[in-house]
Amino acid sequence: KRWLQAKYDAGENIEVVKHLVSSLLRPSMKVVDIGPGRGELLGHVREESAARGLQVEAHAVDYLPSILERFPDDVRTHLFNLHELADTGTEVRRLPLETGQFDMAFFTEVIEHITFPQVMISEFARILKPGGLFVITTPNIMCLGNRIATLFGTDKVFRKVGEEGFVANIEFNSYGHVAHYSPKSLMQLLSPWFSIETRTGACFKLPVLRFFQTALAAMLPNLANHIVLVAKRNEAAETSLRIVPCMLTGVTELTLPDGRCLHPVPHNAICYGCPHFHK
Repeated sequence: KRWLQAKYDAGENIEVVKHLVSSLLRPSMKVVDIGPGRGELLGHVREESAARGLQVEAHAVDYLPSILERFPDDVRTHLFNLHELADTGTEVRRLPLETGQFDMAFFTEVIEHITFPQVMISEFARILKPGGLFVITTPNIMCLGNRIATLFGTDKVFRKVGEEGFVANIEFNSYGHVAHYSPKSLMQLLSPWFSIETRTGACFKLPVLRFFQTALAAMLPNLANHIVLVAKRNEAAETSLRIVPCMLTGVTELTLPDGRCLHPVPHNAICYGCPHFHK
């Protein structure tokens, strides 16, 4: 019965990530979880590595001392508010972690809460070794529930089972999500720094599909409630964003390492003469 229950719940987000991470663990790895929540993933890494004699060094980063205090002494904790990274007026801020020291990094169910995704992803590329692995998950705005919802002109249909909805009305009961991603848009966000190694989905959370969700998430990841990606850090030496003067406003903008402006479209015709225009 316990095995059957585990199989039925295998499509749940954290279980999918645990399964992926178990297959990626190697001896003497350094791993970091940024925004670790209840610590389930790092707890799994510690247990799995101890059982296999892998001696993995674990780190956790969060802005709440109450979360970091839950971890045992062998987990190295770092108190830091990610929103400090958004202040790029005079410099590109950094995480309190050294460059190129980690073999694997986790960022699960966090990116939808931040307004500076390129800065955040560039920091993951900085702290990972070339070839290091990045595991990221986020709700899928193009999930099956939302696709059905659009047919009825609403942001959600299956409200009782926690579907991620479009921002179609204001109810002032937000989950704190400020951004929404599809599998394609998330992969595009990672593309300047990472190449995708594994792409899958997690959760359908529809009662009628409960016994099939594991297979469905694997076969139809674009329809799953959550996007799950494992990406490899590219070998390129340059990872950090750059601050450049904007020809239109006279203030600063951010560009990718290859010089592309982070604005996906020009502000004005003046932008066409800018060497940093996002072509």
